Amino acid sequence: MAENVGQKPTKKMKPFHWSKLRSTPAIEASVFKNLHPNNVKIDIKELEELFSQVEVQKKEAAESKPKKQEAVTFINGKTLQAVGIYLKQIGNSKDVKSMMRKNNVDLLNLLVDSVLGLNTKCMTPDRIQMLINAQTESSEIQEIENWVKANSDDPNYMDKLNPVDQYFLKTNRVPQFTQRLKCWQFTLGFEESNTANLTELLLIKKGIALVRESKHFKKILEIVLAIGNFMNFGTRGGQTVGFDISSLSKLVETRANSRADGTLLHFVIQTIRTKYPETMEFTQELADLKYAKNASWDKIDTGIRELKAHLTLARNGANNVTILDGRDKFQEIKNTIAKADEEFKDTQAIHEQVEVEWMELAKMYAKDGKTMKPEEFFVMISTFVEQFESAILDMERRKKEQEAEEEEMRKQKQEEEERKNQAAKLLSGGSSQNTPRTMSKEEQDAAAKAEDLLAVAAGSGAKSSQGLGDREARQARANRLAALRAREKKDNK
Repeated sequence: MAENVGQKPTKKMKPFHWSKLRSTPAIEASVFKNLHPNNVKIDIKELEELFSQVEVQKKEAAESKPKKQEAVTFINGKTLQAVGIYLKQIGNSKDVKSMMRKNNVDLLNLLVDSVLGLNTKCMTPDRIQMLINAQTESSEIQEIENWVKANSDDPNYMDKLNPVDQYFLKTNRVPQFTQRLKCWQFTLGFEESNTANLTELLLIKKGIALVRESKHFKKILEIVLAIGNFMNFGTRGGQTVGFDISSLSKLVETRANSRADGTLLHFVIQTIRTKYPETMEFTQELADLKYAKNASWDKIDTGIRELKAHLTLARNGANNVTILDGRDKFQEIKNTIAKADEEFKDTQAIHEQVEVEWMELAKMYAKDGKTMKPEEFFVMISTFVEQFESAILDMERRKKEQEAEEEEMRKQKQEEEERKNQAAKLLSGGSSQNTPRTMSKEEQDAAAKAEDLLAVAAGSGAKSSQGLGDREARQARANRLAALRAREKKDNK
């Protein structure tokens, strides 16, 4: 087998990555043995143009450009990365870039100026939190300060320092920088937190007042107590002076013997409607209880406890902040904290007042106000109100259905009377001027025959009118006609 060397390219070609077969006895028996690639006509010039390797010219400027010197840092790697991300997120924001261009300052100076000047356009709550999180060891900051002193003769020494190190150096020059941020953060969030707690408190206070001042709810309890004692007479559950308020929801679980008569709650409603109609207004008196039941006493307790702790920290922290001259507006933060302190005292007073009112209401309904939450009590009554209103709708629906059935029966009875009157007219010759009189037995039988004849002639009948099919209707008419003929034969005899 001849060696397939082929023609040598004039240019360096791209490699064709194939799997080369070695000369083995297997190849000698393969199709490649009789191939002659050296004799194949190829456009060498075009092949080289299409698949030659392109030489990349090296830029002389790139070779001569010196490598950028790595920035100096004294911050541990984890903090360096985290704070670096914070600074990039803030610095790459469109609004911050716009402020930097407008004020002709860099990012670090903008941040410091915004903290001192309480610029909320630049320092949003999220960004304040980022800077609060941007903490490092005091020893690392001291190393930065030492390096700066040692290199202060170099006019470009700041350019050699890592941006994160520059941030810590810059903020370290502002007294109590982190404490300022925490106090500022508190003032921005206090109003929302305090309002949330106050709103929940007022909902519970409103719910307590609704139940306490309801004119008709106590009458409801009195009626249920009377009915319950009657039903439980002679048993362990009878002759009681009161019952747990949760028992109200069990009225719907006691069903009457007839399903059409509903439940014990339906009976209570019927009793109130007929005997004490003014008491039906209790659902309107307690309508807003559905809002009070959504409040949470535990949430209020937790919210007030946390807000008190944050207020204490902010107050103490603000007292330790050194206020600078000129652009430093931290006094406004101190004034806001003092105002928040007064507002929070009012919230605490309302909290204590509502707690006392709840304990009194719980005692009124034989509940332990320490173990039961106000919203749990409200849910019990609100659920009963919903069941009461639902039962009223059910009773109205049942009444309409009953009235419809009675109307249908009245129409059927009227139609039956009309058929009898028509039969009587046929029997008397159809005269409408005859004076009505009581028919004899013979005349009544004759009227019945005439009525049957009318029914047969009309192709109807009682069973046909009830929806029988054609086959059943024909059979019914045949049976009625046979009965009529049998009656006639009996009369002729």
